[in-house]
Amino acid sequence: MTDTETEDSYNKLAELKLELTSRESDVGDWQIARYNELLACGKIPPKDIAVLHEKRQAIRDKIAQLEDELGLSKKPTKKEKEIQKEWEERAGYELNRLPSIELIAMSLAEVDAEQDNALFEILTYCASLETQIKELRTLIKEK
Repeated sequence: MTDTETEDSYNKLAELKLELTSRESDVGDWQIARYNELLACGKIPPKDIAVLHEKRQAIRDKIAQLEDELGLSKKPTKKEKEIQKEWEERAGYELNRLPSIELIAMSLAEVDAEQDNALFEILTYCASLETQIKELRTLIKEK
């Protein structure tokens, strides 16, 4: 791969990751948060979640492919797996699991309609944090 192709791949990778997290994106994390918020409030969401999931999964697949091509996807070594398992046993849960947006939305289901925008902002922020934490965990595992 030439330097230009490598740079293009890194740029595409950044664009795809931004597409999943951006509030302006039709497939951004905020869409999932909003969908779950509406469900938790007993409202019918306007989007078909299966279609949204398929679009988001296609983007994640492209991200994985680019990371493989760029040598960024690293499989954990046997020692790393042992360490992770030990920590999981100590903590009593999987390290890679985060509180889901669905649980947050359900716990806030009693929110008044006036607080709808605030809830939306909170869920969007949580979705963004979830993505950032996953990326940080990936970086930590690489080191």
